[in-house]
Amino acid sequence: MDVNDLVNNLKEMRKYTLMVLDGVREEDWFRFPDGCHTHIGWQVGHLAIAEYGLTLRSIRGAQDSDDFIPAEYSKLFGRGSVPAAASENPSIDEIRTAFEAVHEHVMQEVPGFSEELLAENVPFDHPLFKTKKQALSWCVNHEMTHAGQIAMIRRLLGYEIRF
Repeated sequence: MDVNDLVNNLKEMRKYTLMVLDGVREEDWFRFPDGCHTHIGWQVGHLAIAEYGLTLRSIRGAQDSDDFIPAEYSKLFGRGSVPAAASENPSIDEIRTAFEAVHEHVMQEVPGFSEELLAENVPFDHPLFKTKKQALSWCVNHEMTHAGQIAMIRRLLGYEIRF
């Protein structure tokens, strides 16, 4: 699979994620359904920081111009973080802005990455991938996992599943 195929997969997966987010009322973004330890706000913030980390940061490295993803998102939404109450989170608009901005940058930058660059190892250890191309591929699967969790949260909150 070449880089353009992976970019197309990311684009299609994002369409699905947006579909499962569609219609969720703002008052439900930070609600913890009974028996569930997460909420939609955390899921979307996590997708933003994870897409940045699995693609741009892993492949080309963090850059000073990466101000589209707030530094505190790693602590709030990164691996090992714990979903918090609404008052401890950025606003929905801030989370959505970062979520959308990261994806826009990925869609602009990643198609220009060479196969040679993508064949390099990522600069950290991960149990599921070794190379930058594998990290990019995992990003698609990772988003699919969390889109499924958003769909489950929707259902637990009483939303009808339409897809």
